[in-house]
Amino acid sequence: MSIVALTILASCSAIEKEYEQIITDFIQREKQGIRTDLKLQILSMETRICTVNDGICALNSDAEEEKRKAIAAEEATLLLMKKHLEYELVSMKSNVMMIELYQQNIRLSKQRIESLKKINPVKEGYYGDLNADTLLAVYVTCRYSISIPWAHASLERREIFVLSPDGKEVLGRV
Repeated sequence: MSIVALTILASCSAIEKEYEQIITDFIQREKQGIRTDLKLQILSMETRICTVNDGICALNSDAEEEKRKAIAAEEATLLLMKKHLEYELVSMKSNVMMIELYQQNIRLSKQRIESLKKINPVKEGYYGDLNADTLLAVYVTCRYSISIPWAHASLERREIFVLSPDGKEVLGRV
């Protein structure tokens, strides 16, 4: 049992070392591809994988938030139109055209709200034929310190790096 645990720990350690090297190279390369010699030390690393299922959940969450905002905005418009209609109906100089316009806008707002409520979340087909467990990316939350020798300065940063599914390339930062 302890041999299996040691093998798993050694494997995780090797993968983390690989990620550490890839991230270090990425940080030390400028936009033009020129390597700078920074004294960089990785202080901590935490990895998280992102699968197709995770991507769908994130898209659904974002879509639901946008849907909620759109419905709230349309409900505010509906409330405003109702207030204007009420004012127009009790006004001494009520205008038939304005009353009809407010009534039409109220109907349109109600239709928009109903159609927004019918919007369904992202379907599994969003990623094509990929299996739900297919790896999309590896997220590495990394805390590191940099010493810049020529500037006699140092700083500590925490960033999230997005690695390719195979973990061999940094795709960017979040």
